[in-house]
Amino acid sequence: MDQTPDRSSDQSSDQTADLLELLEADHHRISDLLVVVGVGRGLVSEVSTHLVAESQLVYPTLRHHLPDADVSVDALLETDHRLEELLVDIDRDDAAPAVDTELADLWADHVRRQEALFSELRPVAEPEELRRLGDALGPTIMEAPTHPHPHLPREGALEVISDAVASSVDHIRDALKRGEHDR
Repeated sequence: MDQTPDRSSDQSSDQTADLLELLEADHHRISDLLVVVGVGRGLVSEVSTHLVAESQLVYPTLRHHLPDADVSVDALLETDHRLEELLVDIDRDDAAPAVDTELADLWADHVRRQEALFSELRPVAEPEELRRLGDALGPTIMEAPTHPHPHLPREGALEVISDAVASSVDHIRDALKRGEHDR
């Protein structure tokens, strides 16, 4: 399943979607998946990779450009952590019966609060910076862990390193599971 909204390769950088547009589209796509497909392992991967991309690309940008963003970003990181904990339960088939509602509510809160910050960020960030970050979104999602890891570092260089290690392990784990299903 494609992880990022479709972007034509023949667009000039002036027409390339920026990070905020791409993440808003991804928010809507994941919200639709929650409604249409429901909670399951496919959603675990979609949300896990999305959250990693946001923590690597969006949260540092928000902290850099918005002087009062620390409290909001910290609250978003806490919501993301709670989402990841639910995703761990879903991934292990240990989810409580009400997990669909709880996950949908947390996801809606994540989207609402984050997109409110996007509207504050857009006027103060350079459009070229947002386009450059938009170009980095696809590769970041492709390199992100496919399973939740709520106990890894949440920001900074240690996050990037631990996400890279976790991603390698997750991709091996996913390949082994696919191999089991092919037998």
